[in-house]
Amino acid sequence: MKDNMQKVSRIIIEGEPYLTFRDPGVQGMMKNGGFGHILRRLVLTDLNGLKGEFLACINFFDELLTSYSWKGNEETLYGFGETLEYSFANLLPHLPLRVEHIKEVFGHGSTCVAIEFNNKPDGFSEDRITYFIELKDSFFKTAQRIVFKNGMSKKAIRREILQVLLNELEENPDTFMRMENLQSSIPITTKELILNLRLLKEEEKVDFIMSPHSDPPKIVSVKIKSKGIKELEGDEGFPLQSNQVVKQVFGTNIEHLTTHGDNSPINISIGDIDTAFGNITKQVEEKDFEGKKEVLELVKELQEELTEKKDPQVVKGLMGKIKEKTAWVYNLVMANPVLTAYLTQLLLKNL
Repeated sequence: MKDNMQKVSRIIIEGEPYLTFRDPGVQGMMKNGGFGHILRRLVLTDLNGLKGEFLACINFFDELLTSYSWKGNEETLYGFGETLEYSFANLLPHLPLRVEHIKEVFGHGSTCVAIEFNNKPDGFSEDRITYFIELKDSFFKTAQRIVFKNGMSKKAIRREILQVLLNELEENPDTFMRMENLQSSIPITTKELILNLRLLKEEEKVDFIMSPHSDPPKIVSVKIKSKGIKELEGDEGFPLQSNQVVKQVFGTNIEHLTTHGDNSPINISIGDIDTAFGNITKQVEEKDFEGKKEVLELVKELQEELTEKKDPQVVKGLMGKIKEKTAWVYNLVMANPVLTAYLTQLLLKNL
């Protein structure tokens, strides 16, 4: 079985890196009942790849009725053809799938978690083995809704491009990423991707190779540069969203924050913050690593600072300590939309 596996992408889930592989042996097989078929099966491994054990597998299904509305009118390679697995692999980090859960499912008779595109609302089945995704308009539009939850801002698009390129660099440091694979990894049109790549190259944040024989010249492959990595890590280029965050202050305490993106407002309460930290603390407690006790204490201090004292300088210091101790815990904080919205507003006070 491993001999037929094809490596797809390195991805980051819950702050941890994983490799995805395509299992071509099941493609096209019918779903039980005959009303849909497997589009792709992806296998998840640690960074040892096929030399180690499979951690989990995920089957991507469509339904007979939704298959007719899969393709839209956009000029893109996303979601089609022989590179469809790149679309699915890079969609995984944006779905509410906990690695521990899909590993647990796989441990019961090598069962694969199913991701099914149909007309049902997004969410898990009762047995939590199937995750339904409501296919709206087309797969392309549906993926945009999932990947760019807070709207397709220029910042969000740049960040997704740079993250995919960084994942590729970390897995294949000596090569450039093929343009076809990059196009298939991000739900934006080819025109949007080329425009953003050219702007990023002018800023010396990516490099790419052009085909000298095409008219007009075409980008063949792309690679992230050190300035792009710094931007992705927040050292430069990603200013806080001062125009997208509105603070509501009642008396002397911040009771709620309202963030305004391209879609509906998101109300954030202190209870939401406590819930977010509860989830992060649980993930940290589940892992064994050096300095775990100290990291848990730092996370607790950060939670207390955000909900009680709200000193921007102290918050910056605690975030820096967490990042220095364990980058993956720092990434968990920064990947949480509730905490990033709250942090944004708090830190803006000190600009």
